[in-house]
Amino acid sequence: MRPLRRALVAALGAAALLSACGSGSDPDPTSTVTITETDSGLSPDQQQLTAAEVSRALPDDAPTGFRLDPGGADPAQDPDSERTTDPASCLALYLDTPQMRTFADEHVTAADRARYSDTGEGIGTLLVTVWTHDERYPTRFLDEAGAALADCSSFSSTVRPGEGPGDYRATTIAVPQLGDQSFGVRIGSPGGGVTVDELWVANGHNLVHVRMVSDYHQDNGPLLDTTAQGVLEGLGG
Repeated sequence: MRPLRRALVAALGAAALLSACGSGSDPDPTSTVTITETDSGLSPDQQQLTAAEVSRALPDDAPTGFRLDPGGADPAQDPDSERTTDPASCLALYLDTPQMRTFADEHVTAADRARYSDTGEGIGTLLVTVWTHDERYPTRFLDEAGAALADCSSFSSTVRPGEGPGDYRATTIAVPQLGDQSFGVRIGSPGGGVTVDELWVANGHNLVHVRMVSDYHQDNGPLLDTTAQGVLEGLGG
């Protein structure tokens, strides 16, 4: 993904500079220097994570009633997102405003995702995504998403250029206080049918997202909460 590629390029460049500036006591030009920095006052689950730690934080097993489904990209999580909304403020519901995209582009250092599909006759799809950053994820982004709800009781959205807009409504969903800041929203069509429930959790350098696609009348709150709490417990573990 683009942010991760840029972060890796920057990291490799920094390693090269450190090697070039080594003292004469280390004549081997292939040697490297590893520097690990931690933010004082942050617990291990709030620290910037390695790619391996991000992957380990994802659920080990599929939730009851689901199976691991590695196929299918989720356009809502595309780092090169071209989503548009009318009003434009509704982009905040997806944590996808231009400012939020720029932050991700500049600061994401590792990310991973797990996808699960309903094993029954339903349409349920559960996606769990974790991003880690080289600085703390701004909790104001989740505040901005919450404030946008006032503008988004009725809005339209497109994911890709040239496609017709879909009409949606957004309502808040009750979520527990998780991490530094959490935000939950239900986005669906006015006529009912397919609905997306989103739970976002900012926790230090890390951002956790649990997304459930289901029927409009399905209560996904307990599944979102339990899944997010399990991921938070796994961060830095």
